[in-house]
Amino acid sequence: MVTTYLIFLRFTHVIASVCWVGGGFTNYLFIEPTAKSLAPMGMQFMQHMIGKRRFNLFMVINSSLTVLSGALLLWYSTNGNLGVYMSTGPGLGFTLGALVGIAVYFVGMFGIGMRAGKIGKISEEIEKACRSWTRK
Repeated sequence: MVTTYLIFLRFTHVIASVCWVGGGFTNYLFIEPTAKSLAPMGMQFMQHMIGKRRFNLFMVINSSLTVLSGALLLWYSTNGNLGVYMSTGPGLGFTLGALVGIAVYFVGMFGIGMRAGKIGKISEEIEKACRSWTRK
């Protein structure tokens, strides 16, 4: 039973973290620069990706699954005693990795995520206003 639980947590942690990091790098290195260079059409592309394809939701789910499964794995590994676990080499490494991951999670959720949501709402309002204006 415990083995199945740990395999499930590790699988979830690895797959969700690959999706989270891969999505972030793909967005930062390829999607955003392309959208900026395509100026007006790039805005439509980003609106579609965020609004219709729900890229932000994909990133929120994967980042949350990564942090939650990682926290559960760390808790299981420490048996609830983080101080003793941190005195070992692997324990210190996993704990520092967890702290960095949690910091990045909060930056993404409260820094980037909130801004992206606001931009998405503003762009939808602009699009609606443009549609109503062109109909007149």
